[in-house]
Amino acid sequence: MASSMQHLQPHSGIQGKPLGEGHLLSLDDESVARRMEVLHRTWQRWRDILHGRLPDRDALFNCMYDPQIGDLVVEITTGSRRSGEDLVQASGILLVSGRKEWASSDEQWAQAVAEEKAAHEKAGIPFDADRFAGERFTDTAHYIQYGPDPQDVCRWVNCKFIAIPEDLLADAH
Repeated sequence: MASSMQHLQPHSGIQGKPLGEGHLLSLDDESVARRMEVLHRTWQRWRDILHGRLPDRDALFNCMYDPQIGDLVVEITTGSRRSGEDLVQASGILLVSGRKEWASSDEQWAQAVAEEKAAHEKAGIPFDADRFAGERFTDTAHYIQYGPDPQDVCRWVNCKFIAIPEDLLADAH
């Protein structure tokens, strides 16, 4: 079986940071309303950039397209299809980490190997553990903080984030 030292385990070492009341990531009604306004304005700005409607398009694109750890971000691959509480978690969120890691934990992988081995044995087919170990998948995972508490962190894969422009954040405070 492949070593867990090659890639990190999902969620290992991930920690959000405590944020004060009234922060854009607070979950009270007023903060959520401000967050939704910033989300709307960020989406509008992004569409304007993509459609070439802004004179400084290239500079704005570069600032938004490659968010850094600690930036407030918006998820753009599925965010437009979300609503309600799910949208709150997809909008105005703090990028905590982005990294390549195993798609499943070592425990989940060990279970999958055991099930595959049992299926091979039942079918009378030789099981090649080394070959099977090479089939373990990785993900590029993003950890985002969506609320004020350090534990308000969730893992996202198969997605893209853009940074919320500083001027939109300044308007929200």
